[in-house]
Parts: sequence; C-alpha cells; structure tokens
Amino acid sequence: MIEQFDYVTVSSDEDDFLEICNWLKTMASSNQHLSLMNYYMEMPIVSKSPVTASDDRSFVVSPLEHHTKVITEIQKTIIHKSPELSVLANCQAISLSTNEVILSGFRYISLHANHRKTCRVRLQKPINVSLITETGKMAGVLKDISLSGCRVATFIRTLQPGASVVLALKMFDTSTNAIVSISVNAELIRVDNAKMPIACGFRFEPDSETEEKLIRFINQRQMELIKSLKDSLV
Repeated sequence: MIEQFDYVTVSSDEDDFLEICNWLKTMASSNQHLSLMNYYMEMPIVSKSPVTASDDRSFVVSPLEHHTKVITEIQKTIIHKSPELSVLANCQAISLSTNEVILSGFRYISLHANHRKTCRVRLQKPINVSLITETGKMAGVLKDISLSGCRVATFIRTLQPGASVVLALKMFDTSTNAIVSISVNAELIRVDNAKMPIACGFRFEPDSETEEKLIRFINQRQMELIKSLKDSLV
C-alpha cells in the first residue's frame, strides 16, 4: 500500500484527525455506510460497511469477510471520503469471529490510483514477454498489467523513455482452453535502473481487437485473485 498514495495535510495532522473523526461520527449517527478499499496483488478490493463509534478517536467497521482478511494482513485500510481526498486508517484491533475491525490513527491521503484510468493487476506467476523494437527483440518478464499499460522487468539496459516497442506475450484463455497471442504497441514511459532487473513502465496503444484480448486476460486474472482470496478463508 505504501506506493499507492501520498499523505495530504489540509490544516494540521491533529486538526485533520479531529475533522475526520467528526465526519465519521456524522456517518455513524446517520446510519450511512463507508466505502472501504485495500489493494490485493494491485487489485482494489472494495466493500461497503456500516460504522459505529468505539470512542471519540476510534470507530468500528464490518467489511466483507474476504476484505477483512486483506485488512488483517496489511493492518490498514482506505476510506473513500471525496473525489479529491481519501482517509488512511490504522487497524487498532480485528475480530475475525465477528468480522469487525476497529480503526484509528486517521490521516488524509491522495490515491495514485485516482490518476490511473484502469485497474492494474499483479501476476502471481510472471509471464515471459518479448519487447520488439526496430533494432531487434529483447526478453522481459511481465510483472503487472492494466488496459492502459504494464510493468516489465528486464536485464536489457538499452531501452530509454520514449522508445516505441511491440510487446508480445501468450496467455492461456480459460474460457476457450486455448493459447492466445497478444501483440500490443507500447511506449516506454518510465525506467527504474537503480537495481537489476530493470523495471520498465509501458503505456499501451492498443487497437480494438488487442484491447478485447487484454480485457479478457485482465478479467481472468481478477477472477483468479478473488478465488484465491476466498479459498484462503475456507
């Protein structure tokens, strides 16, 4: 979660905390539900939850069971407050038997994902990809992907931001039990070469046919992640 947001101070840390607590009290007294979110393998897990006051500085929520498991692992959750601001909450206590989470330590944040057009999913089993340029073909490993782009790890240092490539990969389509080839035009927009392998961020420029293949691939991955999360509760 660390990479998903920036802290925001509106007045001061204490004043912001008190303002958030007053807002949560209002939500609780009017029986309104909170929208809670966490990232699981880069995929947002969202659930609506009632909220009640535990005391003046902490509040109790009841997310969906699989969401509570994610919160248990991360010990934090994000509360949506407005299009501009969200709230990061620390977990003071969790009861898996009652599916209740006590939240405290509230701070305003701005989510990076608010600026991302599409949902990104991380791959549990990295997929080999080919990066095809005018000068040749390079090998890489796909780490995560969305409809708008992806992140690839590679040991090749010759790529520079602004480079145009064709990213080629093969996926197994569970709906047809067939191997599907995907080739998508992409622009390299970010390179992190502080350590090996190098992390490269690409922005896709797909045609309609390629976009449909990407949608199937990403939706399939999302279903696999949700299934693995729910299976872990059994």
